[in-house]
Amino acid sequence: TGVERFDEEGLVAALDAARTRPLLGDRRVVVLDAPGLLSGKTKVKEQDADAIKRYAEHAPDHALLVLIAAKIDRRKALAKSLMEAALVIDCARPKEREMPRWIASQAAELGLKLPPQAAQAIADAVGIDTGLAARELDKLRLLVGRRSGEGDVQRDVAAAAPGHGWRTGAGRGIEGEHRRPGGPGEGVGLGRA
Repeated sequence: TGVERFDEEGLVAALDAARTRPLLGDRRVVVLDAPGLLSGKTKVKEQDADAIKRYAEHAPDHALLVLIAAKIDRRKALAKSLMEAALVIDCARPKEREMPRWIASQAAELGLKLPPQAAQAIADAVGIDTGLAARELDKLRLLVGRRSGEGDVQRDVAAAAPGHGWRTGAGRGIEGEHRRPGGPGEGVGLGRA
């Protein structure tokens, strides 16, 4: 699989590259980094907008065109047509007030039942860093199901942010589907140390 990268000025070249069959391999990936293209901040020539629409309607099977945009103005005709014809993945970070809900939903995907105060504690520790929050949830998932004393949790997880620690305890912990072989899992709870 070949990967080619283009910026906004290379729009036509990016579409040409995506239409061209790869010489080596089955697929071609073309990345078009065009932060202003769908936001309405960059004036898009009508012929370029038409070319993007035509490509989206008749995209070849051998290519994947990845369009990176800083923001999408869903009121613009180009954005509307792409929303209908393409898969749109919003990669924006959650706002600070949305982090506890984001953390709780990610925990649920990992099979963890995270109390709201625990999600808030993680959010307080990591801010809006979703990567760091995901790593802390992965650590918790690994801890659930093995015997974890306060020292284990402090050592394994508390380094997320200075001044924040983790506590274990029955009744206020995270419940998980992951269980230690041969025995029940023990909940791990969050709180400031």
